[in-house]
Amino acid sequence: MVGEIIGRGEELLAFDGFLGAVPAGGQALLLEGDAGIGKTALWQEGNRLARERGFRVLTSRSAHSETQIAFASVGDVFAPVMAETLPRLTSVQRRALETALLMREPDGPPPEVRLLGLALLSVVRALAQDEPLLVALDDVQWLDASSAEVLRFMLRRLEGEPVGVLATVRGRPVEVPLELDKAFGGFQRLAVEPLSVGAIHRLLWGRLALSLPRPELVRVHEIAGGNPFFALELGRAITRDAIRVDSANVALP
Repeated sequence: MVGEIIGRGEELLAFDGFLGAVPAGGQALLLEGDAGIGKTALWQEGNRLARERGFRVLTSRSAHSETQIAFASVGDVFAPVMAETLPRLTSVQRRALETALLMREPDGPPPEVRLLGLALLSVVRALAQDEPLLVALDDVQWLDASSAEVLRFMLRRLEGEPVGVLATVRGRPVEVPLELDKAFGGFQRLAVEPLSVGAIHRLLWGRLALSLPRPELVRVHEIAGGNPFFALELGRAITRDAIRVDSANVALP
C-alpha cells in the first residue's frame, strides 16, 4: 500500500504529537493490528514525516524467514551509520560491533550482550547529538532474538536523549515488545482499526479507479472486515474477473 494515507486521521495526529515530543526526550509509539490492516503504510508515513522534520531515520523491516539470523535487525538498523560512528567508539566497543555485524573476522567468543548494548548506546548518543533520531522497526514480532536482546538493553539505558522508536507489531500482544513501556516514559500503543465504508470507497477509487454501487461497497467492506489489504484484493478480483458482489453473496455473473 503506497500513496495517500486514507482514513487514518487519528493515527496521523498521533504521529504529530509523537514526533513533536521526541526532541525534548525519548518517546516510543507502537502500532498494533491485524495483518493487512495498514500498519506498514502508516509506519512508512511516520518515517517520511520524521525526515521532513529533520530527523535521522534508521529502519528495519523484520521478516519471519530471518528470525534465526543473529543480529539481522541490528545490522539493518545500524549498518548505514557504521562508517561515521565507529571512529567515535572505544576500541573494545568497535571490535564488538564489527564482529556482530560481520565487518571483521571473529577473534574469540561472540561479544556479550552488555558490551554490544553499550556500543549501540554510544552510537545512538553520537547520532542524537547532531539531530533527533528515529529508530523505526516494522514487524517487531519477527525480530531475531539476539537483536531483540541487544536493543532492549540499549533502549532501557537512554536517558532523555532526543530518540524516538516507531514500531509495528502484528496483533495486540499482552507484553509490549522490547519492553518499550519500561524504556520510555513517553510511551503510547495505538491500535490500527479497520477502515470505514467511506474510506474503503476512497481506497478502491484511488488505487484501482473502482467505484461500486453502495450495496456492493458495503458488502466488500463486510467481507474484508474493513481491512484495506483484503478490500484491495477483492477489488482487483472484481475488476479482473468481473465478479459481482451483492448484498447476499460473492458470485460470478
